[in-house]
Amino acid sequence: MGGALGAIGAALVGTLAKAERVLAAGSDDQVALYTGGQYNDVTYTTLLQNQQTSATLLSLRSTLSGTGVLGGTAGGIGVQGTATTGVGAEGSSASGTGVQGTSGAGDGVHGDSTSGYGGLFSGGRSQLRLVPKATAGKPTSGTHVKGEIYLDSKGAVFICVAGGTPGTWRKVRTAAT
Repeated sequence: MGGALGAIGAALVGTLAKAERVLAAGSDDQVALYTGGQYNDVTYTTLLQNQQTSATLLSLRSTLSGTGVLGGTAGGIGVQGTATTGVGAEGSSASGTGVQGTSGAGDGVHGDSTSGYGGLFSGGRSQLRLVPKATAGKPTSGTHVKGEIYLDSKGAVFICVAGGTPGTWRKVRTAAT
């Protein structure tokens, strides 16, 4: 397997036009990319481009517990995947979280589609789980927008029907079963 990965590394060297050096780190199974004599940063860009159809461009996997791919940024998108057809980015885990998004001020995870669904969920227990807030009742402060769904501490669901501070909220009522 080490020889195959070495061949992939050699092919990769040929495709990185701006790479000054590519170093094998530790064994034939590990390749560290350096551009401009250092790890990639905002000054240097490494482009991996696959001209094949139906082929994986880059697959990163951790055999230990931890994170397979980690991307971060001070502003903008930490990890982005795009595809003309198929899956732009995928995350999976045998026993942990497949994909996680976190933000201090923006959306933790954002889904958008021009002709499909913005989000599609399925699950063994349920399709979606909302974590209840710490207090009972609808939001009474903060700026909210139409379409927000809110779960209070008692399990009541509210929908924002008009944006504002705090917005106009309607409690979702269901028939007892």
